Amino acid sequence: MTNSNKTICVVWTGKEKQIIKKMNLSKEGQDVQILVLLLGKRDQKVNVDIFVNHAKSRTQSRVVVKGVLFDRAQAEVNGRVSIEKGAVDSKAWLEAKLLLLSEKASGRVEPNLEICENEVVAGHATTVGQVNEEELFYLMSRGLPTETATRLLVRGFLSSILAEFPSSYKIYEKLEKRLSHI
Repeated sequence: MTNSNKTICVVWTGKEKQIIKKMNLSKEGQDVQILVLLLGKRDQKVNVDIFVNHAKSRTQSRVVVKGVLFDRAQAEVNGRVSIEKGAVDSKAWLEAKLLLLSEKASGRVEPNLEICENEVVAGHATTVGQVNEEELFYLMSRGLPTETATRLLVRGFLSSILAEFPSSYKIYEKLEKRLSHI
């Protein structure tokens, strides 16, 4: 019996989408990975709420949320990791990054780490922003049209999470179809 758990969520469509994932690491040595990839367009709204509780020692969690928002799409990511007293030698990582591809797209990320034990490793990283204009300019100065350059930057932004998806998801083909309208 394994103490590992991997959850993968891919969100492409829907006017309004709510993703709620709660994990309680209640067995010593248990670990979880939660990967969320989202693409929002038009007036879509996506809310992602993730909570991971470390109740026992030597537990590990890794939460990664990456999203690309077009048009007037909105995303809100709330991530909470709790490490209880007594959950020594536990490790937690929470990462949420949103890339806005229009001035009307919006995103908000709220990480929350609640650490009640000293002997742990925990951290988070969050960003919400637009395409780096210098990178876009560099690619365009090499002869790429704006749309192609933007698609390359989006692929680069998503590459770290895409690499973790099983090949059976055919995620690259689906992503290319979604990015074709850039």
